[in-house]
Amino acid sequence: MIKTENKPVYERVTWLANEEVETSQMIQAMTDLSQDVQELPGFLEETLYQRTNKEWVAIYYWETEQQAHDSNDAVADKRSFQHLMSLIQPTSVHIEILHPLQKTKQGQ
Repeated sequence: MIKTENKPVYERVTWLANEEVETSQMIQAMTDLSQDVQELPGFLEETLYQRTNKEWVAIYYWETEQQAHDSNDAVADKRSFQHLMSLIQPTSVHIEILHPLQKTKQGQ
């Protein structure tokens, strides 16, 4: 077990796509958004998942909680973000930021 210093922070964003949206469209939209996001201060990593109930989950790692919060405003006017929003059900979006308390790695 590794003790953490509450860094990096983990941002979990979930949403539902509009009914007519294909998986490939969502993946491309997220790929386009990722190009903008990775230029933001504090960005470390992002991974996209899709749950069996068709809910999409994006996991972001940021250096600080403030950078995670700031990222939302920073992408709001980007074409990539606006395109993504056209594919999803806006009321389904949920964002939460979590701080690590402990971490376990293989062999430790």
